[in-house]
Amino acid sequence: MSELFKTNGIIIRKFDYSNTSVVFHFLSADNGIVHILAKGAKNKKSSFSGKLEFFQEIYCTYFKTGKSDLFILKECGFIRDFPIIKKNITLFYISSHMLEVISLFPWEDQDAAKIFNLISAIFTFFEKTTDDKYILLLSFYILKILYVLGYTPNLETCCKTNKPFFQIISPAVYPDIGFSNVTQSDRKNFRIEKETIAILRKLNQISKLKQVNEFTGYLRYKLQLTQCLSFFIENISGKKFKTYKTMLQFI
Repeated sequence: MSELFKTNGIIIRKFDYSNTSVVFHFLSADNGIVHILAKGAKNKKSSFSGKLEFFQEIYCTYFKTGKSDLFILKECGFIRDFPIIKKNITLFYISSHMLEVISLFPWEDQDAAKIFNLISAIFTFFEKTTDDKYILLLSFYILKILYVLGYTPNLETCCKTNKPFFQIISPAVYPDIGFSNVTQSDRKNFRIEKETIAILRKLNQISKLKQVNEFTGYLRYKLQLTQCLSFFIENISGKKFKTYKTMLQFI
C-alpha cells in the first residue's frame, strides 16, 4: 500500500484537471509545496466539494501511485478561511502575488515550515490591519523570502549610487548560493530613491509583524518598494510574475 501523508496547509493554486476533477498546489509546513489531484472534486456531492478553495487552510490525507508527480487526495477537511482577503480586491491581488512568488521556487524541506508559518502569520495579520500597511507587509514578506533563499539585498550599495537599478543588480544582491545575473529589459531606467532604500533597510532589521505598525512616512514610496523587491525576485528566479501588473492597478 502506498504511504499516506497527512498534514495541514494552505491552497496556493488550483486548476481544472478534467470535467470532474481538480489539481491544487498545497503549501504545508511538513512537505513544502505538493501537487495533489482531487478526483471528482467538481461534483457537488463529492466529500471534497467546497473544501478546496483558494486562500483556505485545510488538513488533508494524500498518497502517491506509480511514477506520476501528482499525489492523490484521499480526504480533507476545513480548518480556517481568510474572508477579508477574499472581499478586499487590493488585498486579494497582493495575497495572490505573494503565493505566486513562493510557487516560483523549489523549496527545501527544512525551509517549508518557515515559509508556511510566514504566509499564515501575514494572512492572519491581513485580517486585522488597515489598507495603508499592505505594501509594507508585502515588502517585509519578500525580504524574508529572499533571506530564506540565501539572498540579502546590499542596501548600502544601493544608497551610494545614482545609476539605474539594473546596473547595480549584481552588488545589490549577493547570494550564499549560485546566482545568474539576469536583468529585465523593461526595467533599465528603474531608479531607487534613497528614502525607499532607508525603508527597506528598516524592514530588513525587524523580525516581528507587529513592528510594521510602527512605520510612518512611506506611502509616497510604496510603488518603488514593490518594484524594487519584485525586481530582485524576478532576477533570481529568471521568471516573470503573472500577478504583478494586475496587483499594481490596485495599490
